[in-house]
Amino acid sequence: MSQELHILGLAVVGASCWWLGGRGTLPFRKAWRREVWPLSVALVAWAHGASWMVLVVGTGAMIGAHHLGYGEDDPLWKRVVTGLALGVCLIPFGVAWWQAFLVSGWFALNYLLSLFSNRHTWAFVETTTGAIQGGLLGMVV
Repeated sequence: MSQELHILGLAVVGASCWWLGGRGTLPFRKAWRREVWPLSVALVAWAHGASWMVLVVGTGAMIGAHHLGYGEDDPLWKRVVTGLALGVCLIPFGVAWWQAFLVSGWFALNYLLSLFSNRHTWAFVETTTGAIQGGLLGMVV
């Protein structure tokens, strides 16, 4: 499969899992983002020959990062850590550190915009963050 199809495929799966994870009325609710998405990445990486160390560390980092809270009741420091973790968790799979920080910055900026503008919806934030994570992972797995 070409790299372009990897990028597209993982971007669509990432966006879908993030979006599904934000819907409180669907079965498995947050599991789509917290478990299904990281395990989907692990499956693709495994199919392309990733080492067990990459699979364990990368999947564990993604699951851990996606379990961190960033709700309205969480303190600012926890939201910052979560934003950083959502990018840094991609590094074990081979994403460059600066690309990881682009994910963190994207999430943080859009998270803030969603707090101050009802037109900047949370569905946009979660869907685009998942798509960017997936696109970057598609380049390296």
